[in-house]
Amino acid sequence: MKLQEMFKAEKITNYNKTLGKPMFLHEFFMEVRYTDNFKISTKVNGKNEGIAINPSNFDADPILREFKEVATYDEDKIYFKEAHKLNEENRKRLFELLKMESNKALEIFVKQRFKEMAGEDGWLDSVRIRAEIMFIQLITSGKNAIKEKAVEKEIDYLHPADNKIALTGGELWTAPTTATPISDLLRWKKFNKANTEYAIMNRKTFEDMIKTDEVKNYMKEEFKITLASDEEFITAVQRKTGLQIIIYEYEAKAKETEAKKVIFPDSVVALLPRKLGYISYGPTISGIDTELGLEVEDNMSVIPKTYATLTVTFEKSGQASKIRQMIFEIESTMAPDEPDMSNLIIAKTA
Repeated sequence: MKLQEMFKAEKITNYNKTLGKPMFLHEFFMEVRYTDNFKISTKVNGKNEGIAINPSNFDADPILREFKEVATYDEDKIYFKEAHKLNEENRKRLFELLKMESNKALEIFVKQRFKEMAGEDGWLDSVRIRAEIMFIQLITSGKNAIKEKAVEKEIDYLHPADNKIALTGGELWTAPTTATPISDLLRWKKFNKANTEYAIMNRKTFEDMIKTDEVKNYMKEEFKITLASDEEFITAVQRKTGLQIIIYEYEAKAKETEAKKVIFPDSVVALLPRKLGYISYGPTISGIDTELGLEVEDNMSVIPKTYATLTVTFEKSGQASKIRQMIFEIESTMAPDEPDMSNLIIAKTA
Protein backbone atom coordinates (compact mmCIF):
# COMPACT_ATOMS: atom_id res chain seq x y z
CA MET A 1 0.00 0.00 0.00
CA LYS A 2 1.39 3.41 -0.96
CA LEU A 3 1.35 6.34 1.44
CA GLN A 4 -1.15 8.22 -0.72
CA GLU A 5 -3.55 5.26 -0.63
CA MET A 6 -3.62 5.14 3.16
CA PHE A 7 -6.44 7.66 3.45
CA LYS A 8 -8.46 6.80 0.34
CA ALA A 9 -12.12 5.98 0.84
CA GLU A 10 -11.94 2.98 -1.45
CA LYS A 11 -9.13 1.41 0.58
CA ILE A 12 -10.98 1.98 3.85
CA THR A 13 -14.24 0.60 2.44
CA ASN A 14 -12.56 -2.52 1.06
CA TYR A 15 -10.68 -3.04 4.32
CA ASN A 16 -13.95 -2.85 6.25
CA LYS A 17 -15.38 -5.52 3.95
CA THR A 18 -12.51 -7.89 4.70
CA LEU A 19 -13.29 -7.49 8.41
CA GLY A 20 -16.96 -8.20 7.78
CA LYS A 21 -18.09 -4.86 9.19
CA PRO A 22 -21.84 -4.33 8.71
CA MET A 23 -23.24 -1.40 6.80
CA PHE A 24 -24.71 1.38 8.91
CA LEU A 25 -28.21 2.63 8.20
CA HIS A 26 -27.04 6.06 7.03
CA GLU A 27 -24.77 4.40 4.48
CA PHE A 28 -27.85 2.78 2.95
CA PHE A 29 -30.16 5.81 2.92
CA MET A 30 -27.66 8.61 2.29
CA GLU A 31 -25.08 8.70 -0.46
CA VAL A 32 -21.59 8.63 1.05
CA ARG A 33 -19.16 11.05 -0.55
CA TYR A 34 -15.41 11.33 -0.07
CA THR A 35 -12.62 13.60 -1.24
CA ASP A 36 -9.47 11.68 -2.09
CA ASN A 37 -7.12 14.46 -3.20
CA PHE A 38 -4.24 15.37 -0.91
CA LYS A 39 -0.56 16.19 -1.08
CA ILE A 40 2.40 15.81 1.25
CA SER A 41 3.76 19.19 2.34
CA THR A 42 3.79 21.81 5.06
CA LYS A 43 4.51 25.52 5.08
CA VAL A 44 6.78 27.50 7.37
CA ASN A 45 6.23 31.25 7.17
CA GLY A 46 4.63 30.82 3.78
CA LYS A 47 7.50 28.73 2.39
CA ASN A 48 7.43 25.01 1.65
CA GLU A 49 9.66 23.44 4.28
CA GLY A 50 9.41 20.04 5.90
CA ILE A 51 7.10 17.15 5.10
CA ALA A 52 3.73 16.13 6.54
CA ILE A 53 0.57 14.32 5.49
CA ASN A 54 -2.56 16.15 4.46
CA PRO A 55 -5.36 13.57 4.40
CA SER A 56 -8.69 14.59 2.93
CA ASN A 57 -11.16 11.77 3.35
CA PHE A 58 -11.12 10.45 6.87
CA ASP A 59 -12.73 11.63 10.06
CA ALA A 60 -12.54 11.28 13.83
CA ASP A 61 -15.24 11.22 16.45
CA PRO A 62 -14.88 13.39 19.57
CA ILE A 63 -17.83 11.74 21.28
CA LEU A 64 -16.40 8.24 21.36
CA ARG A 65 -12.73 9.21 21.27
CA GLU A 66 -10.64 11.95 22.82
CA PHE A 67 -10.58 14.42 19.97
CA LYS A 68 -11.20 18.13 19.82
CA GLU A 69 -14.55 19.14 18.36
CA VAL A 70 -15.75 22.41 16.96
CA ALA A 71 -18.97 22.40 14.99
CA THR A 72 -20.85 25.03 13.07
CA TYR A 73 -23.55 25.13 10.46
CA ASP A 74 -24.67 27.10 7.46
CA GLU A 75 -28.16 26.78 5.97
CA ASP A 76 -28.89 23.08 5.39
CA LYS A 77 -25.44 21.66 6.13
CA ILE A 78 -23.85 20.77 9.45
CA TYR A 79 -20.07 20.96 9.68
CA PHE A 80 -18.12 19.03 12.29
CA LYS A 81 -14.55 20.17 12.82
CA GLU A 82 -12.41 17.70 14.67
CA ALA A 83 -8.75 16.88 15.16
CA HIS A 84 -6.44 13.90 15.50
CA LYS A 85 -2.82 14.18 16.62
CA LEU A 86 -0.13 11.97 15.14
CA ASN A 87 1.90 10.87 18.17
CA GLU A 88 5.58 11.74 18.50
CA GLU A 89 6.85 8.23 17.82
CA ASN A 90 4.88 7.76 14.61
CA ARG A 91 5.62 11.30 13.41
CA LYS A 92 9.36 10.84 13.92
CA ARG A 93 9.29 7.44 12.22
CA LEU A 94 7.37 8.82 9.24
CA PHE A 95 9.85 11.63 8.71
CA GLU A 96 12.76 9.17 8.91
CA LEU A 97 11.17 6.88 6.33
CA LEU A 98 10.36 9.72 3.95
CA LYS A 99 13.95 10.95 4.23
CA MET A 100 15.32 7.43 3.62
CA GLU A 101 13.02 6.96 0.63
CA SER A 102 12.76 3.27 1.51
CA ASN A 103 9.60 2.13 -0.24
CA LYS A 104 9.53 -1.24 1.52
CA ALA A 105 9.96 0.21 5.02
CA LEU A 106 7.43 2.93 4.27
CA GLU A 107 4.93 0.36 3.03
CA ILE A 108 5.24 -1.65 6.27
CA PHE A 109 4.83 1.53 8.34
CA VAL A 110 1.75 2.58 6.37
CA LYS A 111 0.15 -0.85 6.77
CA GLN A 112 0.65 -0.65 10.54
CA ARG A 113 -0.84 2.85 10.77
CA PHE A 114 -3.69 1.84 8.47
CA LYS A 115 -4.57 -1.07 10.73
CA GLU A 116 -4.66 1.30 13.70
CA MET A 117 -6.93 3.66 11.78
CA ALA A 118 -9.22 1.33 9.87
CA GLY A 119 -8.84 -1.94 11.76
CA GLU A 120 -11.26 -3.63 14.13
CA ASP A 121 -10.72 -0.96 16.79
CA GLY A 122 -9.46 1.73 14.44
CA TRP A 123 -10.45 5.30 15.15
CA LEU A 124 -11.68 5.78 11.58
CA ASP A 125 -14.73 3.72 12.55
CA SER A 126 -15.78 6.53 14.84
CA VAL A 127 -16.81 8.76 11.96
CA ARG A 128 -19.26 6.13 10.81
CA ILE A 129 -20.69 5.96 14.32
CA ARG A 130 -20.94 9.75 14.51
CA ALA A 131 -22.69 9.89 11.15
CA GLU A 132 -25.07 7.14 12.28
CA ILE A 133 -25.98 9.07 15.44
CA MET A 134 -26.60 12.18 13.34
CA PHE A 135 -28.75 10.22 10.91
CA ILE A 136 -30.91 8.60 13.61
CA GLN A 137 -31.44 11.99 15.27
CA LEU A 138 -32.51 13.39 11.91
CA ILE A 139 -35.04 10.70 10.99
CA THR A 140 -36.59 10.51 14.48
CA SER A 141 -36.82 14.22 15.29
CA GLY A 142 -35.92 16.31 12.24
CA LYS A 143 -33.12 17.82 14.33
CA ASN A 144 -29.45 17.33 15.24
CA ALA A 145 -27.65 18.05 18.49
CA ILE A 146 -24.13 19.45 18.10
CA LYS A 147 -21.50 21.37 20.03
CA GLU A 148 -20.16 24.65 18.70
CA LYS A 149 -17.05 25.75 20.60
CA ALA A 150 -18.11 23.56 23.55
CA VAL A 151 -21.61 25.08 23.57
CA GLU A 152 -24.43 22.61 22.97
CA LYS A 153 -26.72 23.58 20.12
CA GLU A 154 -29.66 22.07 18.30
CA ILE A 155 -29.94 22.27 14.54
CA ASP A 156 -33.59 22.23 13.48
CA TYR A 157 -34.22 21.23 9.88
CA LEU A 158 -37.76 22.65 10.22
CA HIS A 159 -39.36 19.40 9.10
CA PRO A 160 -43.00 20.11 8.10
CA ALA A 161 -45.43 19.76 10.99
CA ASP A 162 -47.75 17.77 8.72
CA ASN A 163 -45.04 15.10 8.46
CA LYS A 164 -44.90 14.65 12.23
CA ILE A 165 -47.57 12.44 13.76
CA ALA A 166 -48.33 11.80 17.43
CA LEU A 167 -50.83 9.12 18.40
CA THR A 168 -53.00 9.66 21.47
CA GLY A 169 -55.30 7.72 23.80
CA GLY A 170 -56.44 4.35 22.47
CA GLU A 171 -54.37 4.85 19.30
CA LEU A 172 -51.12 4.37 21.23
CA TRP A 173 -49.33 1.14 20.36
CA THR A 174 -48.94 0.51 24.07
CA ALA A 175 -52.74 0.03 24.23
CA PRO A 176 -52.89 -3.52 22.78
CA THR A 177 -56.68 -3.90 22.60
CA THR A 178 -57.39 -0.63 20.76
CA ALA A 179 -54.20 0.18 18.83
CA THR A 180 -54.17 -0.45 15.07
CA PRO A 181 -50.50 -0.37 13.97
CA ILE A 182 -51.09 -2.03 10.60
CA SER A 183 -53.78 0.50 9.75
CA ASP A 184 -51.50 3.28 11.00
CA LEU A 185 -48.62 2.19 8.75
CA LEU A 186 -50.93 1.99 5.75
CA ARG A 187 -52.30 5.47 6.49
CA TRP A 188 -48.88 7.00 7.06
CA LYS A 189 -47.53 5.48 3.87
CA LYS A 190 -50.23 7.26 1.87
CA PHE A 191 -50.06 10.39 4.00
CA ASN A 192 -49.27 13.57 2.07
CA LYS A 193 -48.52 11.37 -0.97
CA ALA A 194 -45.23 10.49 0.69
CA ASN A 195 -42.98 8.23 -1.35
CA THR A 196 -42.11 6.01 1.61
CA GLU A 197 -40.60 2.56 1.26
CA TYR A 198 -39.23 1.71 4.72
CA ALA A 199 -40.52 1.75 8.30
CA ILE A 200 -37.83 1.82 10.99
CA MET A 201 -38.33 1.28 14.71
CA ASN A 202 -36.41 -0.16 17.65
CA ARG A 203 -37.18 -3.52 19.25
CA LYS A 204 -39.36 -2.12 22.04
CA THR A 205 -41.61 -0.36 19.54
CA PHE A 206 -41.70 -3.49 17.38
CA GLU A 207 -42.76 -5.58 20.38
CA ASP A 208 -45.48 -3.04 21.20
CA MET A 209 -46.73 -3.46 17.64
CA ILE A 210 -46.84 -7.27 17.57
CA LYS A 211 -48.59 -7.45 20.95
CA THR A 212 -51.64 -5.61 19.65
CA ASP A 213 -54.86 -7.48 18.93
CA GLU A 214 -54.92 -6.14 15.38
CA VAL A 215 -51.59 -7.75 14.49
CA LYS A 216 -52.33 -10.98 16.37
CA ASN A 217 -55.72 -11.35 14.66
CA TYR A 218 -54.17 -10.64 11.27
CA MET A 219 -51.58 -13.38 11.82
CA LYS A 220 -54.25 -15.82 12.95
CA GLU A 221 -56.76 -15.08 10.18
CA GLU A 222 -54.36 -14.63 7.28
CA PHE A 223 -51.63 -17.15 8.11
CA LYS A 224 -53.22 -19.45 10.73
CA ILE A 225 -50.36 -18.60 13.09
CA THR A 226 -50.91 -18.03 16.81
CA LEU A 227 -47.27 -18.05 17.94
CA ALA A 228 -45.13 -16.26 15.35
CA SER A 229 -41.41 -15.54 15.18
CA ASP A 230 -40.04 -12.04 14.56
CA GLU A 231 -39.34 -12.97 10.95
CA GLU A 232 -42.92 -14.16 10.42
CA PHE A 233 -44.32 -10.96 11.93
CA ILE A 234 -42.05 -8.83 9.77
CA THR A 235 -42.92 -10.75 6.60
CA ALA A 236 -46.64 -10.52 7.32
CA VAL A 237 -46.63 -6.78 8.09
CA GLN A 238 -44.45 -6.08 5.05
CA ARG A 239 -46.86 -8.01 2.83
CA LYS A 240 -49.85 -6.13 4.20
CA THR A 241 -48.37 -2.62 4.18
CA GLY A 242 -45.91 -2.76 1.30
CA LEU A 243 -43.26 -1.30 3.61
CA GLN A 244 -39.87 -2.84 4.37
CA ILE A 245 -39.73 -3.19 8.18
CA ILE A 246 -36.36 -2.56 9.85
CA ILE A 247 -35.82 -3.30 13.56
CA TYR A 248 -32.99 -1.05 14.70
CA GLU A 249 -30.79 -2.45 17.47
CA TYR A 250 -27.39 -0.75 17.11
CA GLU A 251 -25.92 0.56 20.38
CA ALA A 252 -23.55 3.51 20.79
CA LYS A 253 -22.77 6.39 23.12
CA ALA A 254 -24.94 9.35 22.19
CA LYS A 255 -22.88 11.41 24.66
CA GLU A 256 -19.42 10.86 26.10
CA THR A 257 -20.80 10.69 29.66
CA GLU A 258 -23.49 8.13 28.82
CA ALA A 259 -23.36 4.35 28.64
CA LYS A 260 -23.91 2.53 25.36
CA LYS A 261 -27.56 2.17 24.42
CA VAL A 262 -29.73 1.72 21.35
CA ILE A 263 -29.59 5.13 19.70
CA PHE A 264 -32.99 4.78 18.03
CA PRO A 265 -35.57 6.13 20.55
CA ASP A 266 -38.51 4.16 21.92
CA SER A 267 -42.02 4.68 20.53
CA VAL A 268 -40.92 6.33 17.29
CA VAL A 269 -41.47 5.01 13.78
CA ALA A 270 -39.65 6.65 10.88
CA LEU A 271 -41.04 6.12 7.38
CA LEU A 272 -38.41 6.83 4.76
CA PRO A 273 -37.90 6.96 1.01
CA ARG A 274 -34.90 5.12 -0.44
CA LYS A 275 -32.67 8.22 -0.46
CA LEU A 276 -32.51 11.18 1.90
CA GLY A 277 -29.41 13.09 0.81
CA TYR A 278 -25.71 12.59 1.44
CA ILE A 279 -23.04 12.29 4.09
CA SER A 280 -19.73 13.84 3.09
CA TYR A 281 -16.44 12.86 4.74
CA GLY A 282 -13.30 14.92 4.46
CA PRO A 283 -11.54 17.80 6.21
CA THR A 284 -13.01 21.10 5.11
CA ILE A 285 -12.12 23.45 7.93
CA SER A 286 -10.10 26.12 6.19
CA GLY A 287 -12.52 26.41 3.29
CA ILE A 288 -15.57 26.65 5.54
CA ASP A 289 -13.87 29.18 7.81
CA THR A 290 -13.12 31.27 4.76
CA GLU A 291 -16.72 31.00 3.54
CA LEU A 292 -17.99 32.07 6.96
CA GLY A 293 -15.63 35.05 7.04
CA LEU A 294 -13.47 33.65 9.84
CA GLU A 295 -9.71 34.01 10.11
CA VAL A 296 -7.65 31.12 8.78
CA GLU A 297 -4.43 30.29 10.61
CA ASP A 298 -1.21 31.01 8.72
CA ASN A 299 0.20 27.59 9.52
CA MET A 300 -2.66 25.75 7.85
CA SER A 301 -1.73 23.94 4.67
CA VAL A 302 -4.72 23.68 2.33
CA ILE A 303 -5.16 20.94 -0.27
CA PRO A 304 -5.94 22.12 -3.81
CA LYS A 305 -9.49 21.34 -4.96
CA THR A 306 -10.49 20.24 -1.45
CA TYR A 307 -11.01 21.85 1.94
CA ALA A 308 -8.51 19.48 3.57
CA THR A 309 -6.12 21.08 6.03
CA LEU A 310 -3.31 20.23 8.39
CA THR A 311 -2.30 22.56 11.20
CA VAL A 312 1.39 22.42 12.07
CA THR A 313 2.78 24.18 15.16
CA PHE A 314 6.47 25.10 15.11
CA GLU A 315 8.96 26.11 17.77
CA LYS A 316 12.34 27.75 17.21
CA SER A 317 15.41 25.74 18.21
CA GLY A 318 18.53 27.75 17.47
CA GLN A 319 18.51 28.66 13.80
CA ALA A 320 16.25 25.78 12.72
CA SER A 321 12.49 25.42 12.88
CA LYS A 322 11.39 22.31 14.72
CA ILE A 323 7.93 20.84 14.29
CA ARG A 324 6.39 20.60 17.74
CA GLN A 325 2.91 19.37 16.87
CA MET A 326 0.97 18.14 13.86
CA ILE A 327 -2.81 18.05 13.98
CA PHE A 328 -5.01 16.69 11.22
CA GLU A 329 -8.09 18.89 11.22
CA ILE A 330 -10.98 16.95 9.85
CA GLU A 331 -14.58 17.56 8.96
CA SER A 332 -17.73 15.73 7.97
CA THR A 333 -20.99 17.19 6.71
CA MET A 334 -24.54 15.92 6.50
CA ALA A 335 -26.83 17.45 3.90
CA PRO A 336 -30.36 16.02 3.63
CA ASP A 337 -32.01 16.61 0.28
CA GLU A 338 -35.09 18.80 0.66
CA PRO A 339 -37.37 17.03 -1.88
CA ASP A 340 -36.52 13.64 -0.37
CA MET A 341 -36.88 14.93 3.19
CA SER A 342 -40.47 15.89 2.38
CA ASN A 343 -41.15 12.14 2.14
CA LEU A 344 -39.92 11.48 5.68
CA ILE A 345 -42.73 10.72 8.15
CA ILE A 346 -41.94 10.77 11.89
CA ALA A 347 -44.59 9.09 14.04
CA LYS A 348 -44.69 8.87 17.84
CA THR A 349 -46.55 5.76 18.92
CA ALA A 350 -46.61 6.22 22.71
